[in-house]
Amino acid sequence: MGAFGDADFRAGATFWGGAAGFGFTAAVLYFLREYILYMVKAGHIAVMVEYLDGRALPEGRSQIGYAQEIVRARFGQANVLFGIDQLVRGVIRAITGLVGGWPRSCRSRRWPG
Repeated sequence: MGAFGDADFRAGATFWGGAAGFGFTAAVLYFLREYILYMVKAGHIAVMVEYLDGRALPEGRSQIGYAQEIVRARFGQANVLFGIDQLVRGVIRAITGLVGGWPRSCRSRRWPG
C-alpha cells in the first residue's frame, strides 16, 4: 500500500490495517484459550464421572493422562459440546444484557406523577 494514495490515505490504511490485525489476533487467541480450557474442563469432568460411577481409576497413572485419553476417545463429541457451550454462553450474555439494561433505561426516564 506504500505507493498508493497520498499521505493521509496511507496513514488511515496503516491505522485500520493495524487495528484489524490486532482485533483478529485477539479473537484467535481468545478462541484458542477458551477451547483449551474447555478441553481441560471436559477431562476433569470425565475423570469425576468415572469415579462417581464407581469405575476404578487406573493406578500408577496420572489423572491428567487418563483424562486426556478419555477426551481424545470422544474428541468429536467434545468439539460439538464446545460449540454448543459457546452458543449458550452468547445467548445468556445477550439476555442478561437486555434484562440488565432495562432497569437503567427506566430510571433515566421521568415518569409522570
